[in-house]
Amino acid sequence: MIKLPGKGISLRTDRKLSFFTLVVLLLSAAAIVGVSATVVRNMQLDATASSLIERAETARDCLNLHGSGENWESLESCLRSIKADTRLKSLWITRSENLIDEYGEEGYLTKAADSVDEKVFKEAEAQVDHPDGFFVSKMRVSVPFVASSIEDPKCMRCHNVVEGDVLGVLNLEYDTSAETGAVKAFLRNLVLIVLAAIIAILLIQRYAVKPYRKFVDEFSESINRANEGDFTRTVSTDYPSVQMREVAENYNKLIGIFRDSIDSIVKRFNLLIRDLDIQAGHPLEKASRALHMLANVYRFRYAIEKDPSIIQVYNHIINIVRDVTHAEHFSIYSVDRKEQVKTLVYSTAATLSKHLTENEEPMTEYIENIDVDEITFEFPSMTLTGEDKISFYYCIPVDINEYSTIIIALFAKTREEMDRYRESVLELRYYLENVKPVIESKILTQKLREQSLLDGLTGLYNRKFLEEFIDKIDNQAKRSHTKYAVLMIDIDFFKHVNDTYGHDIGDKFIKLLGLIIQDHIRASDIAVRYGGEEFLVLLHESTREGAVKVAETIRKDFSKRTIYAKKERIKKTISIGISFYPESSAISLREAIKHADIALYRAKESGRNQIVLFHEDMLG
Repeated sequence: MIKLPGKGISLRTDRKLSFFTLVVLLLSAAAIVGVSATVVRNMQLDATASSLIERAETARDCLNLHGSGENWESLESCLRSIKADTRLKSLWITRSENLIDEYGEEGYLTKAADSVDEKVFKEAEAQVDHPDGFFVSKMRVSVPFVASSIEDPKCMRCHNVVEGDVLGVLNLEYDTSAETGAVKAFLRNLVLIVLAAIIAILLIQRYAVKPYRKFVDEFSESINRANEGDFTRTVSTDYPSVQMREVAENYNKLIGIFRDSIDSIVKRFNLLIRDLDIQAGHPLEKASRALHMLANVYRFRYAIEKDPSIIQVYNHIINIVRDVTHAEHFSIYSVDRKEQVKTLVYSTAATLSKHLTENEEPMTEYIENIDVDEITFEFPSMTLTGEDKISFYYCIPVDINEYSTIIIALFAKTREEMDRYRESVLELRYYLENVKPVIESKILTQKLREQSLLDGLTGLYNRKFLEEFIDKIDNQAKRSHTKYAVLMIDIDFFKHVNDTYGHDIGDKFIKLLGLIIQDHIRASDIAVRYGGEEFLVLLHESTREGAVKVAETIRKDFSKRTIYAKKERIKKTISIGISFYPESSAISLREAIKHADIALYRAKESGRNQIVLFHEDMLG
């Protein structure tokens, strides 16, 4: 979003703008003049110093040449030529300690050494000195007389010094007022130029920039209004410039299109998300957030439509609960109102931790007289990480259809957490309400699939279930080193029952045997109606003794039961063959089932109504 400062922009206030502009220009002019003056002054001082050093060195060489020996006339002539420079104000010589020891401190044109001379004696280099201040009217140049055995005059023939010693210093003081005057003239001209530029800028701003200020001002006001969601503010089109008028007219057209389009978009989005309170001040921002949510809902729906089973659907619901509520601990229940069954699908809590996978059964609890609109769950002893007690919980029931409900229970340790959950409930419901038809379809598909794997007469698994899952059970047994006892059970002389009393009596015996088997096996065991009057039981992690005991219990129980038909009391017996996996030579559960079938056949041959354990000799 475009964000301009304030209600408009600062260009609306002409006086403030003019004052601000003037201050900026004056400060800029002062900075330009100051920097320029400093640069020019330093350049002038450097040039003057270089020129004066050259003059001083020329004077020193003249004195060296004419000042040796007793040729005073030549010396006077040299001095006159030096003093002929009208800019020279004074000239003097300072002797070194060696020359003072040799000739004394006083001499022709000599003075005592000062700090500048001491520096020349120490460094043996020319020095320039001038008074402090911006404008310098005089400058002193000090050059050394350096002892040499090569150049004339050869000083070491007359003085007790070594090569490179400084014998003295020639000091010349020059008048630099001419250079200072040039700097002052430059500064005057610069100030006049800068002032003229400032006046020109102010005049341009006054008479040429004002329409553009108004132009920018109106645009800023309109943009700021639009930024707040008001697209009714347009700009005037009475500007002197043709280009400005065209821009204003096109902008007004654009803002009108925005206004009409956004009104239409907002109305349509309000129809789609009327139950949601999306927090956003600007309609575009609100529409953007709504569109983002609708896109997420579409992706969520598309994802669960592709899920092959209700288990994967629940996994997507788990992710949505996490993303929307940011809950650290929650549980998801599936409620079958028709069967009065509540099933825990998922929970993050330590004492209820259970994540449904392909090979796991949901935790199921039978409930009575459930009213979803008033459902609550209490977990007074549930802990999260040992000592952290759950103090609050928030249940969100979502009716999928007349008989199916999904309940999401959010757990919190503080009231602030619970308040945050309440704020996210509408969004979470929106996700789930929009995918209810898909969830309903998946639940129905799951039930149909489960029914297709169950035997309609006994309620046990059927042969189709065995064929579909036997390899998965086998692979899982191999991975976890699980043992199974395989019981193959068959009703003796069952054909005689059907032929004599009819198939309805035969069905009663089959149903009776199914009930007896269910009564005597565990939840972890698997019972299958293998075909006709034949049953298969897989006893999970059973010992040989335990398998024989279960088989014997089933055999005896069945043999005691009576079915009434045609005023007769009919009893039947069963034969059972048992094999063990992987203890026998069977390399798979399928082969172990064949071995149990062989043992059952041997039991039939040996007189029926008995239990026979498979052994390797039966394969011959």
